[in-house]
Amino acid sequence: MSASTFLLLALILFISHTAAPGAFAHAEIARTNPVKSAILTQSPKSVWIEFGETLLTLDKEKINALKVTDSRGKRVDKSPTIVSGVRATTKIVGTLKKGTYLVTYRVVSEDGHPVKGSYSFSVK
Repeated sequence: MSASTFLLLALILFISHTAAPGAFAHAEIARTNPVKSAILTQSPKSVWIEFGETLLTLDKEKINALKVTDSRGKRVDKSPTIVSGVRATTKIVGTLKKGTYLVTYRVVSEDGHPVKGSYSFSVK
């Protein structure tokens, strides 16, 4: 390999790793309500997660999902998930009883990459 070819490859590699470093980032959680591991004294009316970048939405396709289940795996939220900018929200059906609840999510960030995870909170 000639020196000029090596320098060109090194330059391409350098640019691809330093130019627009956020271009390859995926949506990460910025805030949640309720917060992870929270112990609430009252049932929330909704659960929402804000991400560090805008979520992708398609006309009628439901590509983002946020659900809340009780300790037996029964869903306690109202589908479908509402997406507005960086926030995904689901409303709680009725009043949550004492117990631990699992929030699971699968969202697609504007870069097209799906992100999924979960966290829990409790009502006492």
